[in-house]
Amino acid sequence: MMHPVDYAFIAVICLASVGIGIVTSCTGGRQKSTKEYVMGNRQMRLLPVAISILVSFWSAVALLGSPAEIFYFGSYYNLTGIGIALACLVSAFTFVPLFYPLQITSIYEYLELRYNNKFIRYWSTFLYVITSVLYLAVAQLAPAIALDAVMNIPQWAGILIIGVISVIYTALGGIKAVIWSDVFQSFFILVGLLAVVIKASIDSGGLQNVMDVSSQWGRLETFDWRADPRVRLTVWSSTIGVMFGWIPWYGPNQAAFQRFASLPTLAKAKWSILLNVLGVILLFSLLALTGYALFAFYAVRGCDPFSNSDIQSINQLLPIYVKTELQIPSFGGILIACVLSGAFSTTSTVLNSQAAVTVIDFVQPYRNLSDAKATVLIKWL
Repeated sequence: MMHPVDYAFIAVICLASVGIGIVTSCTGGRQKSTKEYVMGNRQMRLLPVAISILVSFWSAVALLGSPAEIFYFGSYYNLTGIGIALACLVSAFTFVPLFYPLQITSIYEYLELRYNNKFIRYWSTFLYVITSVLYLAVAQLAPAIALDAVMNIPQWAGILIIGVISVIYTALGGIKAVIWSDVFQSFFILVGLLAVVIKASIDSGGLQNVMDVSSQWGRLETFDWRADPRVRLTVWSSTIGVMFGWIPWYGPNQAAFQRFASLPTLAKAKWSILLNVLGVILLFSLLALTGYALFAFYAVRGCDPFSNSDIQSINQLLPIYVKTELQIPSFGGILIACVLSGAFSTTSTVLNSQAAVTVIDFVQPYRNLSDAKATVLIKWL
């Protein structure tokens, strides 16, 4: 049963996100140019941008799915953190120096400059918009499932709540609102994961017992060196494969580009990606500990929620733990705020970048829009 304090935490994350959008829409140049609305006047600060890049690509899907992955399949997943860290290094030293000096707004403008061909630019923009829409659908469904499991909010209503709040603060404040909301929401993500780790560890007899139980059940096995593509996760697929899978997120990606290009110097742009190496290590450590703690909690009780049909999907593991075990006021609210934070950050990121490239690449060249009109159109879109 949710406590009024829990609802207060959820209200705070929702209202604060909208409040940030209102504040950023009324300060600075009041978001009247594409340079400010889409690129933050290229005067954003390093640490907020680095945090924004980190949490934007770690949606509620990862926050719900990663602990479940550790719970049911063990530590092989942890090696994907190495692959993501390698992707950050490659992107920081190849794509950032390539794109940053061009002072463009849509990353796909580079393709027209490079190949002197408009079709390549427009086709690439079209593919980005389509894939982003599909990604956004999954990123919103996952937290909606969590809200349904914990608070009995229908999935359609959960999707509507996430979408409406994200649209409001993103449309009002542009990239500045998205970045500063990400920073605020990252606090709830951190506190939410820590709350689960601490509570589940205490209930399982302490952190040492958590690791002992995980080890006894083979959940600490990490390295599988087989070069067999039929194996679910190996060292090779988790590092090299994941590195190539994540380079397109940190390098030639409109959402990442808008952030590192919003910084005043190339050096800071590089550091915004490099700092994500540390962020990935921290996040993976917390997600892994969450998975170990949940496994020890249920193993000690001889219970598997999925086998017992308490949940229909392994991705409901964290929500069912919150619903049945976190009866302490504020704990459940913090966890739901954590999941909502992941949903808001991803949704606002995708909305902002989609609207920007749609107007800049498809509309502005043919309608001859002024910069002010283009900014208004991006807001409405």
